[in-house]
Amino acid sequence: MLYGMVTDVMGERYMGFAPYIGTLFLFSIVGSLSALTGMRPITADLSVILAWTVVTFLLIQANNIKNHGVFGWLKSFTEPVPFITPLNIISEIANPVSMTFRHFGNIAAGLVITSLVYGGLASLSAAVFSRIPNDFFASIPIFQVGLPAVLSVYFDLFTSFLQTYIICMLTMVFVQGAGE
Repeated sequence: MLYGMVTDVMGERYMGFAPYIGTLFLFSIVGSLSALTGMRPITADLSVILAWTVVTFLLIQANNIKNHGVFGWLKSFTEPVPFITPLNIISEIANPVSMTFRHFGNIAAGLVITSLVYGGLASLSAAVFSRIPNDFFASIPIFQVGLPAVLSVYFDLFTSFLQTYIICMLTMVFVQGAGE
C-alpha cells in the first residue's frame, strides 16, 4: 500500500523515498495514538514535529540540488523575476514551519480539549456528589464516563490518522515538487 501511494503521488522515480515516508507515517501514527493509553502523545511535543520537518526540509533541498545542481537551485529563487527572491526564500522557509505547526497544533489542541473536559467533568462529579453525606461517592468521577470516550475517538483516532496522512502527503508533494 505504501509503495503504491508513493508511486501514485511521486512517481516511480521516487521509490527510494518510500522507506522515509513509511517511517514518518508509523512514527506519527504510533506517537499520536499513544494518547489512547493515557500517555501524553509525542506528537504533542513541538520539538518532535520540528525535527521531522527539518529532516523533510533538508530532504527537499537535497533533492532539489540533486536534480538541478547548486546553480539551478540558487537560480530557482530568482524566478520568475529576480526582485521576488526574498519572497521565494520566505516561501521556502514557510513550508516546514506550516507543516510543523499544523501537525503539532491539531494534536496538542485535541490533548488540551480532552484534558479540560476530563477536569471539568471530575469537578462536576465532585460538586454534585459532595451533597451526599458519604464521602465515597464524592471521590468517584462518575460524569467522566461516556463523553470523554466519544471525544477520544475523535481527537485521538480520527485526528491522528488525518494529521499523519496530511504530513505524509505534504512531504511527498514537496519532495516530488523539488525534482520538477
